[in-house]
Amino acid sequence: MKASVVLSFKSLAGPTDSPPEQRTSSHSRKNSWRYCLDHGSSIRYWLFVLIAGSRCFHAKYSQRFSVEREVGPWKLTAFQRLNFTADDVLESLTMTDKILGMGSTGTVYKAEMPGGETIAIKKLWGKQKETIRKRQGVLAEVDVLGNVRHRNIVRLFGCCSNNECTMLLYEYMPNGSLDDLLHGKNKDANLVADWLTRYKIALGVAHGICYLHHDCDPVIVHRDLKPSNILLDGDLEARVADFGVAKLIQCDESMSVIAGSYGYIAPEYAYTLQVDEKSDIYSYGVVLLEILSGKRSVEPEFGDGNSIVDWVKSKIKTKNGINDVLDKNAGASCLSVREEMMLLLRVALLCTSRNPADRPSMRDVISMLQEAKPKRKLPGTGDNAIAAIPLAQKANVEC
Repeated sequence: MKASVVLSFKSLAGPTDSPPEQRTSSHSRKNSWRYCLDHGSSIRYWLFVLIAGSRCFHAKYSQRFSVEREVGPWKLTAFQRLNFTADDVLESLTMTDKILGMGSTGTVYKAEMPGGETIAIKKLWGKQKETIRKRQGVLAEVDVLGNVRHRNIVRLFGCCSNNECTMLLYEYMPNGSLDDLLHGKNKDANLVADWLTRYKIALGVAHGICYLHHDCDPVIVHRDLKPSNILLDGDLEARVADFGVAKLIQCDESMSVIAGSYGYIAPEYAYTLQVDEKSDIYSYGVVLLEILSGKRSVEPEFGDGNSIVDWVKSKIKTKNGINDVLDKNAGASCLSVREEMMLLLRVALLCTSRNPADRPSMRDVISMLQEAKPKRKLPGTGDNAIAAIPLAQKANVEC
């Protein structure tokens, strides 16, 4: 019986069964292979993680370093002798919170330099996708503007730039702009200029634009002449600012966005897209109408789609309409002042002629303005001077 049981077990095991020692050795080899496979997969996984992580790290930080190299160091290009450095300019911007103005081209800050000078810093809006060629074009144009020297043009001290940002350094104008004088918040209280002051400003602007058109080589066309771009120094002498800046920020060949401001753009620009000296003459005529009327270039009372040019031309066709055009705050109620203002009104209408060929040159404008020079002088002024009343007083013209 026992023998049969043993034989039956042997028969179940089969003739190919190995001895117990061989079975143990085979089992250990299988476990070894399984161990190697498991650990090999783990090693491959962690190796993959390590390689992927190192590549991400390298891509991130190499990009950051390349951006830093592209931005580059700050460079100060001076157009006259300066007592400050690029580091002084950057430090002054971090310490100032005085914003003088903000427009389509950038933000203007008032900044104090270590030597005590007060300057205006215009930080142009940067464009990250600007090409190197366009940045070089900006600096080349700044170099042209840096050579401009005229008493009625704001001096450009220099340009502070790197490959990503450009800052223009101007002389500081303590009395703000013509826009502040004519349309400021305190106009109804005390900021009112009499006709002598307004005439002086109009003549100064004409001299500045005449210099750009006739005495500069190549000719500089302002392309954005308006009261906010006409600054006033301590003596209320007009200084034309931001001339050529539209060119500085030009990003393509089209000028449909940056060549002028609404209400000051010559009508031919709508169908030619050409801006030349005659375009500046038109803008000057609009500024002259603002000086005469005290109104903005575009106001709701003019009607939809109408500018101050349309409004003035419609008013002068009506009886006594001229009374609505000339600003009484400038002294228009006085007969002699009124006559002088009407002479300049004729100049303004010539400048804003619809046909560019009918507009005078700026030299002709200056000749006409000088013929209309006020015959009165304020007490304490010289023979050739035209004084301005203090800003804190109302205009009080003696007829």
